Amino acid sequence: MDEPPFHLNIYQANVLDAGALSILRVAAERERYPERAETIGDEFAERCSAYFRAQLDARPTVVFAWLATVDTTVVGSAALTLATSLPRPMGGRDALDGRIRGVYVDPHARRRGIAIALVRAAIARARACGVSRLTLGASPDGKPLYEKLGFVRNDDEMVFAPRG
Repeated sequence: MDEPPFHLNIYQANVLDAGALSILRVAAERERYPERAETIGDEFAERCSAYFRAQLDARPTVVFAWLATVDTTVVGSAALTLATSLPRPMGGRDALDGRIRGVYVDPHARRRGIAIALVRAAIARARACGVSRLTLGASPDGKPLYEKLGFVRNDDEMVFAPRG
């Protein structure tokens, strides 16, 4: 049976969208860590909302975010963070790193191209900003989607996790 038609809108978020971005961030983290979902609540939501309010209003802008709506319901989000980097031999005047973060689509809205549209918006902004290296973290389910968009797997990245 075919899916009913829907109206997808991807738009760049602003300070007024901090609450919606926070709600989706909480949902994503609860899904990612179901064993501690009950502890991911109001305090985390407020920290997320404060973060997005501050970052989306900062100048220069180093955090961009997008929301996806289907009809009038917010169903997904993604963010792009920018950071200056060490000069690279092939990097031009200034090296700028970008990282796509927090790509999330409500489970009821998945498999409809929403995540791809969100990531494409982030890639377009990264290009417009002159990003020379763009990365993201991917769940096993997300890897094929990101590969379709031109990302390649890189197994040499390490994450610092101090003990004790």
